[in-house]
Parts: sequence; C-alpha cells; structure tokens
Amino acid sequence: MELSAEHKKDVERKIVEMVIDGLEKDTISAQEAQNAASFILEKIYLLKTTEELASFLQELSSKWPIFTNLHTIEQGQAKEKQEDAVVQKVEELTESGNIDEALNLAKTATDAGKGAV
Repeated sequence: MELSAEHKKDVERKIVEMVIDGLEKDTISAQEAQNAASFILEKIYLLKTTEELASFLQELSSKWPIFTNLHTIEQGQAKEKQEDAVVQKVEELTESGNIDEALNLAKTATDAGKGAV
C-alpha cells in the first residue's frame, strides 16, 4: 500500500523524538545516534510503500533497539488497518447479498489472525 506523506512525516518525527530521548536518557551514545541518523537519512526518503516502511523499521530496530517500540506500534497499526479493510469488505459483501463470500472472507481473516498469534 502507498505510504502517505503525512504518515512518513509522523514516523520521521517519532524517530527524531526517540533519538533525542535516547540521548537524554543515555540509552544511545552520540556515536550510535550519528550512525543511526546516517542509516535513516540514507533509507527514509526512498520509502514509497507501507511494506517498505515495515521492512525499514524492522532493520532499524534490529540495529538500534531504541526503535523497537516504534516498529511494534507501526506493526499494530498496519494490522488494525488490514482488519478494518476486511470488516468493510465483509459488510459490503453481506449488503450486496453475497453471504457465502462474506463468510468465507471472514473465516479466512479469522484463521489468518489465529496463525499470527
């Protein structure tokens, strides 16, 4: 899915806040912050999709654990958006009389959700 400019800016802001917080709390050194900043600047402007963002945040948090919370939050929000889209599609199918298709979609989504836990 396409990554909106607004969402990208929000993630950028959160990253900056996490770096500042990490420096203030001494959970990241100035050298680590500089290395992280170089990595971030090299990658962030190339991101075009939410999938690319997820991959970037995974790599970022594996290199610098101070970003793990951001990665986890973004994963949760992405899952919530997917669930909302499924609910909307099930409602549309039900309203248009495609009950079997709606049930199959709901079952598939439920089974996929169980596998993710």
